Amino acid sequence: MASTALTVPDARPSSAARMGTPRLGRPQSAASPARVRPSSAVRQNARPQSVARGSTRAGTSTATAAAAAAKPLYPIPGDVGYYQRADVKGRVKKPKLDKDMAKLKDLFAFCEDANFREVRAMVSHYPYLLSLTDAHGFSALNHSVMSGEPSFVAKVLQLYRDPKTFSIKNLVYETEEELMRDVEMGVEVVGRKSENHVEATVVSIGKGTKAEEAGLMPGDKLEACSGTGFLSYRQPPPLSTDILEALRSKYVSTSFGFPVTLEFRGNAAVEILAKDGWTPTHGAAGRGARGDKQVLWQLLGEEDKASLVQDMTGCTPGHWAQIEKQMRQRANRRPLSAGPCGSGWKRRPAKKASLRPVSKPVLAPSSADAEEIVRSASRLSAAPAPCVSRPMSPASPVDRSARLTGVSGRTAAAEVVGTGRSGSIGATAKDLAKMMQQSGNKPGHVEL
Repeated sequence: MASTALTVPDARPSSAARMGTPRLGRPQSAASPARVRPSSAVRQNARPQSVARGSTRAGTSTATAAAAAAKPLYPIPGDVGYYQRADVKGRVKKPKLDKDMAKLKDLFAFCEDANFREVRAMVSHYPYLLSLTDAHGFSALNHSVMSGEPSFVAKVLQLYRDPKTFSIKNLVYETEEELMRDVEMGVEVVGRKSENHVEATVVSIGKGTKAEEAGLMPGDKLEACSGTGFLSYRQPPPLSTDILEALRSKYVSTSFGFPVTLEFRGNAAVEILAKDGWTPTHGAAGRGARGDKQVLWQLLGEEDKASLVQDMTGCTPGHWAQIEKQMRQRANRRPLSAGPCGSGWKRRPAKKASLRPVSKPVLAPSSADAEEIVRSASRLSAAPAPCVSRPMSPASPVDRSARLTGVSGRTAAAEVVGTGRSGSIGATAKDLAKMMQQSGNKPGHVEL
């Protein structure tokens, strides 16, 4: 059977067709109509949809940015309790537990070294440490300023802004009289109703009140009240514009009974910076080291009232900045011991050291002066006469001279007494010479 060859037409057009034959368009079927380019009016009508989509995207990005801004930069995962861990006395908030004191000392060391990694790790587990102080009233913010690192201080201030690091302040009124005394001295707590609860804010505190002693600051929030009138330990504050007035006993529906405890919570950094005493702002203004001025501006931007705070002597941070400036100028001044400066000044030659005159040696008194001292000693005082070096002779030579001269011992002793001398002292050379002279005038004397 003859095989028939299957011929496949070449799909590629010939060169002549490619060169001379015009390119034909794709045939259109009835089911697929031809594409028509939209007019300019149609495009303009379609633009608002894209603008709307763009505005929706912009709104979504704005909401995301707002949520990111509301989220703390360094979140703290730990929960906050309601236990007061410090003994509060003004600016001093010393920890009650020894283990908290040990942790606080470690935190102070990390702050002075500007070690933010360790500081953040400790604050994440123990956020209440930022509000505690040592026995002198110095907090972690004070020790952070000692580091002199502006970037580190900025990060620490971010930690203080987290609500979980806010300090707990318990204000206790034992009697209604104490409550009314604080109200008369200017303590005011205003309440208003929010969506789900009552918000009570401290508006003002007076000088010398129990509220000031408890550490309250304007802006602190009242979270709960507890007293003897409710079985529950913690109750929300009463709904009233004047909270302290609503706590009085005559208002049965809002009174908690006495003693009543008001639990406030506020920013610890505000209390540290805006309360009178030695603050981190004073330290940054008085240090004058590199970076301390930038730290000072950071602290002043954190709290507006920080520039008006006074220390124990009444000096503000502005005064300490002026003191530091004067001390720096005085340190660069030429010392007075260097003498006057100038090109025409010449140093005077040093004077020769003058020799001090040598004092004359004190000589011993002569024998005549010594005899006069001995005679006058008995008349001047009843004290014994000074011991004068003189030749002493025992009593035997006197007796011997008396035997040789033919004079009795009693007569010789009388002559010695007559000369003003005692026999116990002994004869001197002058006495012996006188005795020899007397014996020489008598007959039968013997030459010695």
